[in-house]
Amino acid sequence: MLEKTLLSFFLMFNANSLGIHSCTPDQINIKEFNPHVEYTCPDASCPVLKITGKISNHCEKPVGVLVRIVVRDSTGEILEIKEGWPANIQSILPKSSYPFNMGGFFQYDEEMNDFTISVVEVKQW
Repeated sequence: MLEKTLLSFFLMFNANSLGIHSCTPDQINIKEFNPHVEYTCPDASCPVLKITGKISNHCEKPVGVLVRIVVRDSTGEILEIKEGWPANIQSILPKSSYPFNMGGFFQYDEEMNDFTISVVEVKQW
């Protein structure tokens, strides 16, 4: 019985240390991704870029998520590429979603036409 318990512990410890139970970027989904411009000034044109969405963590552990946003103009030329942690250094709980707004990462430009987002990395804080 003791041998079986030790073997189970050894296998579990090695699986965790080898990363078998670790989270990968493909276990994170971005939903409701919505880049849009809001005009917040009542008397003047002052556009504010909002890049909102929800990150869903399908991992077994809480993780931080690094995303990359690529912004293109109407011809497909890349205007900007930026990476950031939408939840900062806060981990997103397993099997849950986290709402984000990353509009502050970019200065609005009227040439911005297409936005794509991808998960680059996951990290346990």
